[in-house]
Amino acid sequence: MNKTEKIQHWLTGERNASYGALHLIGCSAFTYNVTLCHVDRLNRTAVLNNRTYSTTSSGHRNRLLEALELEGYRVTLTDGQPALPEGFECPKG
Repeated sequence: MNKTEKIQHWLTGERNASYGALHLIGCSAFTYNVTLCHVDRLNRTAVLNNRTYSTTSSGHRNRLLEALELEGYRVTLTDGQPALPEGFECPKG
């Protein structure tokens, strides 16, 4: 299973996972200590950090974007770590 498929599994299964420096926890994805995105599974939307930090974090961001697009999410890009949208709640699984 490649990294995009692993992220898709997290998007559809809501299970926490870590793959090296990429951590998929609840409704958020992190690389090292940087927040890469927050996802709203119910509304199929995501806020994605588009800033470049390192080759590794850029790869994580690109795989996240690819997985989000494959799963039909509407993605909003931010220049830096995204804040949780107002009223956003991550449902407990």
